[in-house]
Amino acid sequence: MTTEQTALLRNEFVHWLSIAPWDFFLTLNLNRESTYVAGRTHFKNFCQRLDRKTVGPRYWKRSEKRAVIIALPEHMDTNFHLHCLVNFRLNHRVSRRSAEGHFESSWNEVIASGSTHLSRIFEKYTLARYVTKELSRKGHYEKVILSSEFWP
Repeated sequence: MTTEQTALLRNEFVHWLSIAPWDFFLTLNLNRESTYVAGRTHFKNFCQRLDRKTVGPRYWKRSEKRAVIIALPEHMDTNFHLHCLVNFRLNHRVSRRSAEGHFESSWNEVIASGSTHLSRIFEKYTLARYVTKELSRKGHYEKVILSSEFWP
């Protein structure tokens, strides 16, 4: 892919992210050395625990209510963490306080060394540019993870 094609792809991805109905911007920190494969597995387990807490014990049968999360890995070679945009698709609004508790407990159940950071979404376009800043690096588009990849 040429530099021009990469820039065009990123711009389209930023546009899509900036018009999607995200509820929360979450950073999942591993706080230890890890690999992309391990980080992906941690993310999968996090999504399952989060859905169990918010949708209920039969979350796997109710995919229409499961949280849609897009995770963009960053600094995979040094301070590996995942920038996540989260959309809860429940019949009720999830408060920031409730979401923060669910995020933190679900992530800590998966990786004891992990930590979470929840930020407000003020300007979606600026946020989308921020979370996609490493996508222009070779092979990074293939590393984006969608929570729906783990649904039945």
